[in-house]
Amino acid sequence: MRTRPCGEVELVGEVRKHFTSRKVVQKTIHKALKNVKVSKRLHHKRIACEQDRIRGINEFDKVNAALRSVISEKMSKYENVVMPRQLKELELCIQDLEDGLECLF
Repeated sequence: MRTRPCGEVELVGEVRKHFTSRKVVQKTIHKALKNVKVSKRLHHKRIACEQDRIRGINEFDKVNAALRSVISEKMSKYENVVMPRQLKELELCIQDLEDGLECLF
């Protein structure tokens, strides 16, 4: 069994926390969207929301793949540069989803 430096242990812990919080966020979003009834006057916005939702799911998938590579210690220098950018994009996407949900309520 190999020991890890303290920084790696903290990083792995943070990644696990991210996955846990991500699941909670996804459940909350799906639950809220399931309960929302779109009126006829908001129908044109429905298509844009669907595209944003698909984009958001794709962003989650990209970040998850990057974080899994961190856990498995197969992270290259390229991924070291890309992962922070993907996390920032995900953060912006989550903010857009939150703003969209606030508009619906």
